[in-house]
Amino acid sequence: MVGKTATVTQSIFAVTGLGVVKVLGEEWSALAETARDIPEGEKVEVVGVTGVRLVVRALTLNTDQNKEGLK
Repeated sequence: MVGKTATVTQSIFAVTGLGVVKVLGEEWSALAETARDIPEGEKVEVVGVTGVRLVVRALTLNTDQNKEGLK
């Protein structure tokens, strides 16, 4: 699975880091690599596996959250 592109099917929230993604036609519980919101429909890259969860990284930048970090 590592290196595959997945689609977020249940938003991943920064508070918990948890959500659901679909990759290779199957839904998996997912854990975000970094603490940020990743909305439903966004593309992510699978960067690891922890137990039965995929560890994912967003492929696009969330500019609103990036602006928050610059303040």
